[in-house]
Amino acid sequence: MNTVPKAGAACSWLMLVHALDGCEALNESAIYKYSSATIPKLNALIGQCRNRAQARMEVFRRILFNTLGAVENQAQRLGGL
Repeated sequence: MNTVPKAGAACSWLMLVHALDGCEALNESAIYKYSSATIPKLNALIGQCRNRAQARMEVFRRILFNTLGAVENQAQRLGGL
């Protein structure tokens, strides 16, 4: 964990935490980022997390968000929304 001074504050500190994306965590090439996003790969990624229950919920929320966003975008293209 790195700390850097917060802009405009002499005594305040902002803590930065490095986050890996799924490709880095699974040692996958970034060129396959979207084509290799499968349920088994997501389960492997969840298996590497400290809090697997929370990770599983976050993955579910992201899938739901992306799915609903795709449905909305398709409806807008078709003139439905």
